[in-house]
Amino acid sequence: MTTSSETVPENSGRHWFGPFLRRLHFYAGILIGPFILVAALSGAAYAISPTLEKFVYAEQLSVPPTAHPLPLAAQIKAANATIGDGAAHSAVRPAPEPGDTTRVMYSDPKLGESGSRAIFVDPSTAEVVGDLTVYGTSGALLLRTWMLFLSATGSTWSQLGGENVTKLRAALSWETPAISTELAGESATGSADAGGAGDHSGHEGHEGHEGHEGHEGHEGHDAHAEHNGDEAGTGQGSTTDTFGVDPADFDMMLDMAHGVNIDTGAVEILPATDTNSAWVAQEIQRSYPTKVDAVTFDPTTMEVTDRVDFADYGLPARLARWGIDLHMGSLFGLANQFVLFVLAIGIAAMVVWGYVMWWQRRPKHDPTRRCGVKPPRGALLNAPWWGTGVIVVAGIGIGIFLPMVGISLVVFLIIDVALGVLARRRERVTD
Repeated sequence: MTTSSETVPENSGRHWFGPFLRRLHFYAGILIGPFILVAALSGAAYAISPTLEKFVYAEQLSVPPTAHPLPLAAQIKAANATIGDGAAHSAVRPAPEPGDTTRVMYSDPKLGESGSRAIFVDPSTAEVVGDLTVYGTSGALLLRTWMLFLSATGSTWSQLGGENVTKLRAALSWETPAISTELAGESATGSADAGGAGDHSGHEGHEGHEGHEGHEGHEGHDAHAEHNGDEAGTGQGSTTDTFGVDPADFDMMLDMAHGVNIDTGAVEILPATDTNSAWVAQEIQRSYPTKVDAVTFDPTTMEVTDRVDFADYGLPARLARWGIDLHMGSLFGLANQFVLFVLAIGIAAMVVWGYVMWWQRRPKHDPTRRCGVKPPRGALLNAPWWGTGVIVVAGIGIGIFLPMVGISLVVFLIIDVALGVLARRRERVTD
């Protein structure tokens, strides 16, 4: 009887971990390699997508710079005239720098929770220059979103493993501070405003933070006393338009936020969703230095109801914020995107070279073998009890936080066992 390459060496009991890793690495490379290749190539494209967006959507994103932009109210009215009656404001992002456009976003049930219809307005003339769909808290346009969803494993992880990671961070008190939009006391009474904007829960940074005690109100809010009462952002005043929000309220809220903790041009303003919720002004500068401060205002009293400052983040929360931004290519701008692009292309090249090496290492003396020989199986069967336990526990942990990897490990095991059974049957027939 000829000895199969799958036969376990007699002295393999003392050296089980190396053979086990080689066997696992072999199947991971052969079966998962194509998925890694697709993920790497799509990741490379996504890494440079923010820069590509500036070229592809130049008409919507860029306008002649001006030192004297019009009030947000004028820009929002122009957007309202374009989108038509019945739409609800979900957020407004003023032009962050001269030469950029203002985004006036509206909720649209057809686009789901993560999508919004964005009207792009020239801040110097209030001329509408674009009407596009944007996605997520980053405001990604269709090009970047399409590149992201090329990676099926990444999308699946965000739905499966991402939730488990969030639960773990909460258990370790590593959560990113979130701001509360709920009002308390007399201002929280009343029914939901039918003309309010979309739900804030889809926006990053307001997932139920308990708030800070002893918040200082905006010292200049008395200057806006004419907006106090039911006419302030509640959709009931005579200045309120058919969209349920007075466009002038966005200017007022932005001005008040500048007096609290908002000090960058990259800002997002979210109107109150109903009479029980507050207005939100939050920084969205993901590039270094990170600026993600946020503040909420009671639309009736114009007082600060909650605030979150990046300076108050704990180290785990800061590392999480920086890690996400670094991974998304926004922390260090173009240099960050270039490094991620090169890294992704390098991973893709490694996958291709791995298949080439597998073919090159085929037994030259055996013309029937077109590829390399598989590492022998059975290493785990020769492992001590504690070694098997460590592998099982590690596999379960990986399955919880990286579901696609965990599923792949189970598939490897099933395939390996099935091939082993078939190999033993063939050997018995040969005998």
